[in-house]
Amino acid sequence: MSQPRPLTLQEKIYYLSISILLNTFGNALTVSMNMGSSMWTAASVNISNYFPIQLGTVLLFNALLGIILNIIIDKKIDIPLIIGNFAFIFPFSVMVQFFVQGMGWLGLPGLPVWLRLVLNVAGIFLIAIAISIYQRVNWIIHPLDELTNTLRFKFCNGNPVQAQLLTFSIPIAMLIIMFVLSGHLYAVNLGTIAALLCQGAWIGWADKRVFASLPHYFRD
Repeated sequence: MSQPRPLTLQEKIYYLSISILLNTFGNALTVSMNMGSSMWTAASVNISNYFPIQLGTVLLFNALLGIILNIIIDKKIDIPLIIGNFAFIFPFSVMVQFFVQGMGWLGLPGLPVWLRLVLNVAGIFLIAIAISIYQRVNWIIHPLDELTNTLRFKFCNGNPVQAQLLTFSIPIAMLIIMFVLSGHLYAVNLGTIAALLCQGAWIGWADKRVFASLPHYFRD
């Protein structure tokens, strides 16, 4: 079977820029609408509220956890991959915080409940599209989505739903711990259920429908 044509640097930057924008905006939507964030973001919001630590800082720590888990699973330290992880982490963490503050300034959290729910689910859908794009490019990627990608093709026969659910077991454990400690859960609602049940399937859908000509590139 012929190998796909290597992407040019310009193409990689183009796809990565779109995916980071979609991912950070989608995450910010789920936080601002407060109708249920994606699993990792929901866990981060609860940790941020409990200690308290800035949300961007907690997102950074969770990303570092992803790097450590990837090293353990791969049984090697891939320096270029880790550099790429850090290149993704910092703009991601900063831009989520920026968009959340901007949406608060615009008064979006005060919208009617039904509209906030629609926008919340739309945010989760945008996150799934973003993950699909940069997982396929597989150049500079968020370490938690690198973890999903690794699990998908090493242990789940390429199934994005199984891989996403397996990865989500970690933030679910975090949410349980935070609930035991605080007695409260933030950013957990109908949107969180949508993320848990649908995000993997939406990633698979985006693989075939969004930039459909973009194949899945694999590292050696």
